Amino acid sequence: MRTNKAKGRTGLSHILAAAFLAAMAALAGCTIEDWNYTWTSHGIGVDYDGELAFSLIEPNTGDFSSAGSAPRPRSGHASAVFKDKLWILGGYDPNARGDASAYLADVWYSEDGYAWHAATLDAPWKGRRGHQVVVFQDALYLVGGYKVRVEGGISYGGAANDVWRSADGVSWTEIKPNSYKTSVTHPGLASSEDVRGIDLYDPADDQDWYPRLNHNLTVWDPDGSGPQGERITLFGGFSKEWMPYLNDGNLDETRRYFADFWTSADGISWVQQDPMSLSAADETLFGRYKAGRAAAAHFIHNGDLYVSGGTSWFNFQEHSQGFVVPGWDRIWSRSAAGWSAAGPNNYEYIDRRGHKILEYEGNFWILPGSKPAAVQWYKGADSIWKIAMNPSGGIMDIYLDGSYRAGSPMYGISDYAAEVFTPASGPDSGKTAMYVIGGDGDGGVRNTLWRITKSAEEE
Repeated sequence: MRTNKAKGRTGLSHILAAAFLAAMAALAGCTIEDWNYTWTSHGIGVDYDGELAFSLIEPNTGDFSSAGSAPRPRSGHASAVFKDKLWILGGYDPNARGDASAYLADVWYSEDGYAWHAATLDAPWKGRRGHQVVVFQDALYLVGGYKVRVEGGISYGGAANDVWRSADGVSWTEIKPNSYKTSVTHPGLASSEDVRGIDLYDPADDQDWYPRLNHNLTVWDPDGSGPQGERITLFGGFSKEWMPYLNDGNLDETRRYFADFWTSADGISWVQQDPMSLSAADETLFGRYKAGRAAAAHFIHNGDLYVSGGTSWFNFQEHSQGFVVPGWDRIWSRSAAGWSAAGPNNYEYIDRRGHKILEYEGNFWILPGSKPAAVQWYKGADSIWKIAMNPSGGIMDIYLDGSYRAGSPMYGISDYAAEVFTPASGPDSGKTAMYVIGGDGDGGVRNTLWRITKSAEEE
């Protein structure tokens, strides 16, 4: 593993220079050449003593040379394991300069986790972030996100609810066009075309899911009927734009967190299911859709869908003060019967966003993220937790991986892509591991890759 050790510095000028660079990097949100974003410069993660082993794969060290190039740094991108390859798609790179767009429309794949190859650098779905991708019926489906197009040197962007399909990652077909029309934005529009439905303030009768980003997307069997019942499943996310959906045409800029729940058998037609709602008593007090969230993590076990964390309509505070929605500080589960608060309550693993939960070596692992509100952005959100499930279903317990406050070697990372992948070639052929790709964090966006295994494998 290649790391850079922070060097001790003496003298006031050196201290001031280092402080200035750190401040500029934090403000700009971009990577400075040779900027040391590793955990060693913070003293966090160096005492990690959990069950996992971390290998950092960086560009410009020969690791990517066999592909001839490497993906640009990015956050808010999507990933998938498809046709025995690891894929990343799109994302956001604030370091873009000149004619390069900050919103990426490229697709890359790797067969071994080291060498990356560009399937296309200009996919027709245009540059976007906060989109999601799943593998369904032997094809890639890219759904929603915040997309940007450039015309005449001017950038136009907004949340989307389009769907694109590809059988090879190279050629893409738009199977569901972006639909955002309402009777407020388009007077005289037929009610059947109004995305938001009849009721301006309750999306329960929406004709389609509203454009959004940072939603959750998975393949799930909502009825428990078996593989033939599997559907593309979308829930959560947010949109920040002019939304007559909320304010009856006043065109105020606002942010809406969604709790609605949609399924599709083909990516074209979508059916709304029961939303992620509160109990009847809490619904009367808070509102049916106040359980909505974006940038949450999810996993599936024994046919049930679980979701944890994210950002909602209220601000999180330190130590979870301000959890105003009942049950928010729990992992939620959804079965054919509906939603319920499932897991033990603990702010340490709930109070995070932009994270992932992966199934690896018989357990589910809650990986790091950032705080949902700008309160000590990564403190406490860099820890890793292990979820132990009952064989018959349900959560048995959730354990901190390693010592309290030891953090992880990936300190300061969120909005990354993550997959469990078994390379068919290369030095790790046949060895399954968790792969964390890119992301935003301390020092800016990255194009690094972390390969995570159980410690015993590395011995």
